[in-house]
Amino acid sequence: MRSVNNMTFRISEIAEPRGTTLRLDGRLSGEMGAELERVSEEAKRPLTLDLSGLSFADAGGVEILKAIHARGATLQNVPAYVALLLGHNGVVLRRTSTRARVGPIAAEKLTH
Repeated sequence: MRSVNNMTFRISEIAEPRGTTLRLDGRLSGEMGAELERVSEEAKRPLTLDLSGLSFADAGGVEILKAIHARGATLQNVPAYVALLLGHNGVVLRRTSTRARVGPIAAEKLTH
């Protein structure tokens, strides 16, 4: 397990035989996006981003999440407000309990 940490944002990498999970904790800003991009590019595939510890994401942070998701990563435990922001880009999220999971099966394009 590897961890990248500043005072407001932490990326914890959990490498498993079946792929990698990056757990994000704290406040994701566009500033931290470069580090998240770097860590996600180096991670073993398939890649999952666990957003259960995410307390905030600004517009730049949401754009980074969209880009990583577009490259095939699964987003899990997505906070409701982030799911809403991702939904504004034409991605419909199916909710599982109070959090949403965005992946190849759970995301679909808006049809109207």
